[in-house]
Amino acid sequence: MTALAFSGDRRAQVVSVLCSVLPTRYHDFKFQNGTRFHEDLGMDSMSFLEFLVGLEETLAIPLTAELLRVQALRSLGDVLSLIDGLSQTEARA
Repeated sequence: MTALAFSGDRRAQVVSVLCSVLPTRYHDFKFQNGTRFHEDLGMDSMSFLEFLVGLEETLAIPLTAELLRVQALRSLGDVLSLIDGLSQTEARA
């Protein structure tokens, strides 16, 4: 599997988790890396936490409070970058 295919699969998983916490009107939304959670999708802090928990469960990655505290997760691209970084760190370990 190439890095591009892996990245596409991972992106699809993240978008699927995101859709699971959003109202149905967003299920056909054209998500871009610049899509912002609060401004573009109207997510509040509770729906964002549900999204993070869903990511942990679906992708089997730990999103610790310390890690999230130093990350500015404002957009889909921010989350994808974080997950790719965690995946690369785990692959090296």
